[in-house]
Amino acid sequence: MKPDSVNLNSGRRFDRFPLLLGRGRIYLLPTRYGVVFFFALSAMLFGAVNHNNNFAFLMTFLLAGIALVGLLACHRNLAGICIHSVSSEPVFAGETAVFTISVSVPKTIRSGLSAVFDGSNPVRFSLSPGPPTGIGALVAADRRGLLKPPTLRLSTVYPFGLFRAWATVAPEASVPVFPRPAASSLKMTKRPGGEGAETRRIGGQAEDFEGLWPYRPGDPMQHIAWKAFSKGRGLMVKRFISAVGASFFIDWDQVPVRDVEKKLSILCGMVLQADQSGASYGLALPGVHLPPAAGPAHRFECLKALAVFGLGEEGT
Repeated sequence: MKPDSVNLNSGRRFDRFPLLLGRGRIYLLPTRYGVVFFFALSAMLFGAVNHNNNFAFLMTFLLAGIALVGLLACHRNLAGICIHSVSSEPVFAGETAVFTISVSVPKTIRSGLSAVFDGSNPVRFSLSPGPPTGIGALVAADRRGLLKPPTLRLSTVYPFGLFRAWATVAPEASVPVFPRPAASSLKMTKRPGGEGAETRRIGGQAEDFEGLWPYRPGDPMQHIAWKAFSKGRGLMVKRFISAVGASFFIDWDQVPVRDVEKKLSILCGMVLQADQSGASYGLALPGVHLPPAAGPAHRFECLKALAVFGLGEEGT
């Protein structure tokens, strides 16, 4: 039988997926309302004994029985839930990463559930039997690198709010956080190995107009189609395509900025502009050389190289 968690060299213990919540992973404690309830129940029992009142005894034990049923129901509401995966899409620094928690339940409906990463706001949801359901939980991405989510906590106070059942999960997941893009009028440059390369301004008006596309973070403000915006078509940008066969390099040494983070932000903006123009472009960083290419996969590789630049193997 495979273990449900694994120890890495970093010392942090990560859980394996799929992970079934059961005995040994679920904890129970009374809520503050439960504590008040049991104080009141103790006072009722004291009064019943002191006055030898049968009706008071009946009410005390009836309420105690209801509380015991609530304890069992609270535990059962969390037990049996299966966590299949925890994943997220890349984001830019300063944005919020949405980690999708894929969960399922085999038989009965589960209500009043909550999922939260440490330091974030909880997400409340219910589950019905069937295929896995994606639950989105937010984690702030304050700086570039590889964002590793904190401990995930699944909990419930169903049905009476007297008890809280919870289970903690340490997902082995990470998502690239790209540098915050900054606009720039710098030029991409010719470098050895780029056949057919030429020097031209990124997104310059010398390129051929291709059409209007939805605005994305990092798009140059001068390319926004204000006429389309005034007609209620939303925020659109003009897209240009480069000459056929042209290839360019986005070069670290060509950015005359000493601050590393600011330089990476400018390079990030240049990558986004080059990708939008449809040009074949490469990226040259100290110790990193990505040959000219185009497309979403190449864009991701360039942005990820900027995200983890200078941060070591862990990217944090």
